[in-house]
Amino acid sequence: MVSFGLFSRNKQILIVIYVIIYLLFYNHSYLYDQDEAAYAGFSKTMLESSDWIIMDFPFSEPHRKPPLHFWITAIAFKVFGEGEFTLRIFPALWIFLICILTYSFCKKIYDKRTAFWAFCILSLCLYFPLNGKIALVDGLLTFLEFCAFYLLYLHFFEEKKYSRYLFWIVLSLGALTKGPPIYIFTMGILFFAFLKKDLRPKVISLHPWFFLPLSLLPLFIWGYLAWKKTNGELILWMLDWYILRRAINPVFGQQGPPGTYLLLFFIGLFPWSLFLPSVFKELYLQIKGIFRNYKTGITLESLDFFLLSSLLSGWVIYEFMMSKLPSYVLITYPILAIMIARNLEKNYQQNQIKIKIVIIVSLVLTIVIQTLLLIFNEKRSDTFTFAKLIQENLQENEIIYFERDYGLPSLAYYLNYPKQKIKVLNGIQEVKNLEEGKLLILDESSFYILQYVKKLEVKDKKKLFLYDRNRHLELIIVRLK
Repeated sequence: MVSFGLFSRNKQILIVIYVIIYLLFYNHSYLYDQDEAAYAGFSKTMLESSDWIIMDFPFSEPHRKPPLHFWITAIAFKVFGEGEFTLRIFPALWIFLICILTYSFCKKIYDKRTAFWAFCILSLCLYFPLNGKIALVDGLLTFLEFCAFYLLYLHFFEEKKYSRYLFWIVLSLGALTKGPPIYIFTMGILFFAFLKKDLRPKVISLHPWFFLPLSLLPLFIWGYLAWKKTNGELILWMLDWYILRRAINPVFGQQGPPGTYLLLFFIGLFPWSLFLPSVFKELYLQIKGIFRNYKTGITLESLDFFLLSSLLSGWVIYEFMMSKLPSYVLITYPILAIMIARNLEKNYQQNQIKIKIVIIVSLVLTIVIQTLLLIFNEKRSDTFTFAKLIQENLQENEIIYFERDYGLPSLAYYLNYPKQKIKVLNGIQEVKNLEEGKLLILDESSFYILQYVKKLEVKDKKKLFLYDRNRHLELIIVRLK
């Protein structure tokens, strides 16, 4: 690193260390009730059953995905021991590595000062670093997407021979992580690059007609094995749930009109989003220039065209999908960080005071976020506490019956109980057929209905705050007399 402006070399090193601590600090907090707990449960089940093909855990069916993230987590559990911190080590690592690669990429195309701006923007904004504090699939996917983006740059502009082969390997890993998104992003870049006369031969030299199907082979092998094990159920469900349904319907009520992600960029990149309007103004002029010169050929510089293509490929298509989640466009954050950093460097003299203020605000923001996470963590302890209550009422090797699927993988995870000993029933009708003496978990409304047809002994009850659904659910532990 080089000394410049506001930062000496030592201060830069301190900021990097601070970012590492920020990503790792308090990563042993309670699990998030749905996605994260389900992924932890899948990995735990893989270790216990030695079945590395199928994702299986109570209350977790809607969260099944291709297995690479779960394989890595299971290996981490095996090496470091099971727990929340172990679960989040690799997601924190992926986010940190993306910040480092953003620095490296920006240093290659601009200079060290611009590169360090990009590192600070990405690692100290509101939203992006939070993805290192929750063990979702998106951290690994975004890391692989950025690796593919970097490798395309090396292929297009530095003609590194190894980059074309590594590119397809990275795509294979991305497909095993979450299926189509990495192909939507990279094939979009290749499509735009093919329109640019000087980049077209580089696209052809990747031989996509051969390597594209080859890159899908690992996913197809896993899919074939999963098809055999589930008689096609898992793969058909994934095609419907992750491709067809998300394109035309909101999932879990997560929806928004076109323009939702544009608004989220301003929120997610805060406080650095102060500089976004000038970035988007420049992008607008670039796109306008392309259309204006369409008849005479695209005149935009190849590197600027590459960055613009990457931004559009990782963003625009998702604006028109019915289902909306901030993580869908996570790959655009490092690209926008690079563009903001370049804008800062170009207009450094005019923006000096603003930059100082934004740096101070971003550092204060990380402290505020850590404080809020500490406070919020206590509100996420309900399923952990309720699992303890259930365990206190268990007899040896007893089966736990749930009156229905309450969508709480975290409860199943914290029970730390064999999966085959947790049974989910199909409502009141199946409960009526249960023998006496069974331990049953049901909600308040079902309890009032059931008490007229079954003798129930109330053992305990707990009101759970479902923060990811913004509602409360009272669950009651009963034993059938």
